[in-house]
Formats: sequence, C-alpha cells, structure tokens
Amino acid sequence: MTNEIIDTISIGTPVWKFEENRRFYHPRGTEEAKMSCGSIYHEHFVRYEVIDETTKSWIVGTIDTRIVNNIEQTTKREVGKLAKNGKLTKHRVRPTFYTRQQMEDEIYVHENRQKIVQLVQQIQDANMLRSIVALITSQIK
Repeated sequence: MTNEIIDTISIGTPVWKFEENRRFYHPRGTEEAKMSCGSIYHEHFVRYEVIDETTKSWIVGTIDTRIVNNIEQTTKREVGKLAKNGKLTKHRVRPTFYTRQQMEDEIYVHENRQKIVQLVQQIQDANMLRSIVALITSQIK
C-alpha cells in the first residue's frame, strides 16, 4: 500500500477484505453459469470500515448499533488491523485489506489477464509482438 493511499485512511474509511471461503455462483441454467468456471470473483470481497486506530495501525471491523430497552448499544467487532506503514505481514500473498481502487484493480486483473494472454497468442505480426514486449518490459522495470 503506497503512502498516498495510507494518507487518505481515517476512521470511517471503507476497506475490503478478500475472503477465500465466501463464494457465490451464477444461478444454474443461466448464460453466465454456462460461461463461468467457478465462483463470482468480486463476491469474495467483504466490505468493512476503519473503526478505530492506534499509533501503529487502524482497527478494521464492523460497528453494530441496536436499541435494547430504549437504550442505544453499540458493539464494535474487530476483524483485523491495517498497518500504518503499509507493510504486509511476512509471507502474505495478498494484502489483508484493500481500498476500493485496489479491489477494483485486483478484480480487473483476475477477470482480464487470461483473455489478454489469449489475444496475444493469436497475433501473427512480429512488429506488434515486439511493441507489446517493449510496453510490458518498460512497465515492469
């Protein structure tokens, strides 16, 4: 997570967590179900918000407000912490929490990477392939 993103986070900021075991599928018999080879990827992301902070991290979770015996009761449920230095935990494959833009980028890459590979495999023009390689290598460095 870059410093520009970290600077925009405060209590109340929405963030999303990727939940591997949260799966939704297209209804059977629909065109989407026939085209799909698995769960709906964007449905893995669960929305939370920053509910508190410490000197080193933001506390992420949910806030539930209920009226019990005419008294408003607020319950905070912590689901994780987001380091203010932007560093991920050792050995983590993906971020613990995503901003909206990071989530949308992750979904775009997941849904389009293979399609782009298939399109490139169909190209027969050497100069076009050279241009693609030049573009990609310039972005990776």
